[in-house]
Amino acid sequence: MTPVCEAGVSFHLVIPDFLRFNHRIMFALTYAALLFGLMAFPLYAFHQYSRRARTRQQRALRLQLQEFAGQHGLKLSCEELLPDAIIGLDGQQRQLLVLHPEAEGPAVAEVLPLEALRCCSIESEPLSEDAGAEDAGDRVVLRLDVAGRSPKEILFYEGRRGPEADQCAHRARRWQVLLTKMQPG
Repeated sequence: MTPVCEAGVSFHLVIPDFLRFNHRIMFALTYAALLFGLMAFPLYAFHQYSRRARTRQQRALRLQLQEFAGQHGLKLSCEELLPDAIIGLDGQQRQLLVLHPEAEGPAVAEVLPLEALRCCSIESEPLSEDAGAEDAGDRVVLRLDVAGRSPKEILFYEGRRGPEADQCAHRARRWQVLLTKMQPG
């Protein structure tokens, strides 16, 4: 039966050859999609596994921080998970708890009284000598000078320059402002 439009005129739909359904092309596309899926699945599974492991480690670190805070009688108002440490602040008692996880054995905790804090500064250092290189990296450190102790450096970021480095530098500045405001006098 020939299609007829409202005016009563019949017409035939003409499809160009390149738009016609081709079984060979469809088979090739299906095969390519299947191969891509087989190659992408292991990468996706590895990514999910490593993300879950990292999440478990972070959760364990946060629990250790809360445990150490309880042992020292601190009530943490804020905490920050960093590449090689986790820090927590008790604003009422003006104490900073720094927890460094160890590869083997228990984590090392250090309580820094903010009354003894003389200076809090951010040091951003290029990792390579050629500061203009595209693949150069940055190291962002919060440096705490506490009376009667050697200066304490808390690493916020170490790696290639980019948006993540800028975010970490911003987080370090936020902690610097917070700790400076809590200094006496």
